[in-house]
This record gives sequence, C-alpha cells and structure tokens, in this order.
Amino acid sequence: ARLVKDINTETVARGSFPQWFSNHGGSATFFARGDQGRYGVWRTDGTEEGTARIPLKCDPPGCRRVWSGASKALYQTVAGDLWLLAATPGTATLLLAGSRAVAAFDSEVPPTALAGGKLLFVANSSAAGRELWITDFTPNGTRLVKDLWPGAADSLPTEMTWWQGRLYFFALRSAGDWALWKSDGTPSGTRLVFDFNPRSPDEGPDPQILGATAGGLVVNVWTPSRGLELWVTRGTGETTKPLPEIV
Repeated sequence: ARLVKDINTETVARGSFPQWFSNHGGSATFFARGDQGRYGVWRTDGTEEGTARIPLKCDPPGCRRVWSGASKALYQTVAGDLWLLAATPGTATLLLAGSRAVAAFDSEVPPTALAGGKLLFVANSSAAGRELWITDFTPNGTRLVKDLWPGAADSLPTEMTWWQGRLYFFALRSAGDWALWKSDGTPSGTRLVFDFNPRSPDEGPDPQILGATAGGLVVNVWTPSRGLELWVTRGTGETTKPLPEIV
C-alpha cells in the first residue's frame, strides 16, 4: 500500500476524507477536502500526477453525485445546477442551470438508462413541478419530456421500470389520481397506459410496479372499487386487467 497524493497538506491530523468514489474504467472521481478546508470533486488514475481537482464549485452538503456511468457522472448543486463530469480528461460541463429551471434529481426515484445513451430522471422546475426529464449529456439535450399534470403541480413520477423497450412508471394526473404511463423519452412517445380512477390522497398506499411475468407487467394498486389489489398489463389500456381478488 502507498499514499497516492496528500490532498490536504495543511491539516495533517484530520486528512482529506476522500469519499463517494465512482469508478470510470481506468480512473475514478471522488469528493475530498483539500487545503483551507475546501471540499471539491477530484479525479485520479492512481498516480500522484494523475490526481487533480476538477474545476467545479460543488461542496457538500450543497452538492451531491446523483448518477454515475462508465465514463462520466452527474453532480447537482444546492442551487439546482446539474453538472456533467467526464472522468477523462477531468472536465465539467454545466447541463442545466438553476436559473433556467430549478432542476433537482428526486433522490427517491433513481435515474433510468435509455437506449441510445440517454438518461431519464425525475426533476423539479418552477414551471412544471416534479416531472419526467431526459438528458443526452449535453446542455441542449437536457429537457423536460412531458408535463403530465399540466402547470406547476407535481405529477411525482415513481416506480420507474424498464420493460420491453419502454420506461413504465406511475404518475399523478390530478390530486390522488395515480395512472400508469410509458415513455420512450419523447413527448409523443410518453403515453397514458391506464388510469386507476381518482381517489382522495389519504386513501390507500401509493402504487407499486412489482415486476414482469410471462403475462405482462404486474402492479399493485389501490382503487375505490377494489381496494389494494394486483393488476397486470401488456402496455395498453385494453390489456390492463385486475388479477383475481385474493380476499
């Protein structure tokens, strides 16, 4: 074992506390506290000369890594800025500024990879609320997919599940009205599968996507007429049916 680099040279006893490592196939990014107690994002290839701070104003707890891929990672600041970090050569690109749309990854809904190297995620904006977004890792390619509950209200996409070339998820159409949706990452390709009838917000638990079977995608949903029951869908309203009631 050997020391790679002394990142915090001023406070020997406390160290730099490297944390939140992401492996990018030959290099890694991580948080560490350098001189003057300043946290920052660093990259390393395992050598002293290959270990350097990435020029990004991103200090925890006001900054966090929200996604990591094979050669890049996404970081979000407390102001809502979304940054792309390329592990090689260690550059940072602003994808979405907080002043343009106060965007924030929803920590309860993990981003989902899409065919073609794109990423679907849930973000919040002052104009549309919490809705489905997509990025191709360029500033112009980071955008709202569709405002499912029009206006500033939150549709709260959840249970994001990749199945048969589409992203399936639940989202609100109005207060208490959970519906199943599918998306290919385009506005026209983001469509309602089935509306499970409006209910008051305090009725029953939130819906769940349990997984795929030979008969289709199985979901667990509370409805006013049936209570909490299992349903199955093949991706259309016509094929979305309740399974035989257990009780």
